[in-house]
Amino acid sequence: MEITYRVPATADAGRIAELHVACWREAYAGIVPVSILDGVDMAERIARWRGHLEGDGGAIFLAEAEGAAAGFIHAGRLAEPLVEGIEGHIFALYVLARHHRRGIGRRLIGLAAAQLLGQGGRALSVGVLTANAPA
Repeated sequence: MEITYRVPATADAGRIAELHVACWREAYAGIVPVSILDGVDMAERIARWRGHLEGDGGAIFLAEAEGAAAGFIHAGRLAEPLVEGIEGHIFALYVLARHHRRGIGRRLIGLAAAQLLGQGGRALSVGVLTANAPA
């Protein structure tokens, strides 16, 4: 199965929002209460993604498997670094479970890092829930 990578357009906001929520539900099942995972306001989520895609949303890349959304990354600069000397941060990195172990996450990180390095960045930080062992 061929995986392609691209910078998403504003028109992809709904697609990324749906992917984001689907990945949350997979990744956080048994970690985050079902009421929170099922209570996502999709209109708000789409509006948030539209804002990221229209504005200076940092580095955003979408991975597609045969035209279907498979994963994404959203990274950028922090106003105040979490760690001294690390001004970049991965805000979100998700890949659908059926596409795990194919190098998609690694490739998405590479694309985002290359873009941020090209803008003068030096390093990225990332945070994960400790209960999310695969992350």
